[in-house]
Amino acid sequence: MSTKPKMTFADIKSSQIYWQEVWFLATGIIRKMNRLIEITPMPERDYFLNCDPEITDLVLGILSNSANIKKLTTPAPQQRGESAFKYQFRIDRCNEIKKILPNVDFSAILDTKVRNTLEHFDEYLDEFIINATLGGLDPKYMHITYNVGVSDTAVFTPKPFPIRMYEAKTKIFYNFDNKVDLGKIYDIAQSVDNGIQEYIRNETAKHYPSHTVEEKIECSGGSIIPRLAICGK
Repeated sequence: MSTKPKMTFADIKSSQIYWQEVWFLATGIIRKMNRLIEITPMPERDYFLNCDPEITDLVLGILSNSANIKKLTTPAPQQRGESAFKYQFRIDRCNEIKKILPNVDFSAILDTKVRNTLEHFDEYLDEFIINATLGGLDPKYMHITYNVGVSDTAVFTPKPFPIRMYEAKTKIFYNFDNKVDLGKIYDIAQSVDNGIQEYIRNETAKHYPSHTVEEKIECSGGSIIPRLAICGK
């Protein structure tokens, strides 16, 4: 039986693919959030009510990218059956990425309540429908919003029970009894983008002192990596 050689995260030849993935996810959030803001402009007066499916599509994409950034930067507890080696590797990987982004506060992406309601949406929907059918929905809710964007929840009086509802005024997304501030996730994504651009400039200055990078650095989204940049042989 062959055994895998012992190694640590420090033994890998390059961590670029990890921070590049975080960058890719962050710039994806920025693009999606910019589009969301574009299609839900705040009216000068009155309110808007928008059932465009793109709104919910964009929100789901933003939260999916956010969840994957969390996985790459914040180690979950050791999983059942996970070896001590792989668990330590995950911890070291998260620490390495955070070392590159020392000024980024990831706390706003740590709350998983809303993402859980999306990942298990069918179960939450069943529970809601059963409860409502049996008379358990609070009488104060006169409307249920489903896949809706509103300028302000004040468009409804009283406020509705939200099933995947986005409020443009606050950039808050509501789902069942939970909510998440997409504006804070947007801020994190921009901080990641700026932080990695700064990291690239510093690394460029370190290895190529005569070369300066002044303009904004765009995330390429992908790269062609030579085998020897990763493999030991």
